[in-house]
Amino acid sequence: MTHSPALTFQDLEANAARGAALLDSLDSAWFWRVDPAVLDMAGGSFEIGDCGCVLAQLNRGRLSVSLGWYTDEVRRLFESTGPELNDDAEAHGFLIKANDDDDLDESRYDALTNIWRALIADRRAATA
Repeated sequence: MTHSPALTFQDLEANAARGAALLDSLDSAWFWRVDPAVLDMAGGSFEIGDCGCVLAQLNRGRLSVSLGWYTDEVRRLFESTGPELNDDAEAHGFLIKANDDDDLDESRYDALTNIWRALIADRRAATA
């Protein structure tokens, strides 16, 4: 199986900015419902109650607590199915796919988490 090449910091920034713009188009106040202190884009769990990613925080209480919540939400956002789900999610900064160099690069997930924190802070400051 061929994986994606490792994303650069600039790629992560562009992807997350694209994801934030998508969320802006759906809900102009989404950033108030994400707690930057518990934000963790690595997630660590596909159980919605345990995951700290942006999508999990935005959907607590709305989506069923099941292993399928993430796939259901990505399908809803991108109206896509199949393998392109993760391509769409990655292109919008909601995940990082494995690449040929590593299966899970924690430093890139840490960077992605910090990028989302900055996007949230910028939006909060602009509305304060």
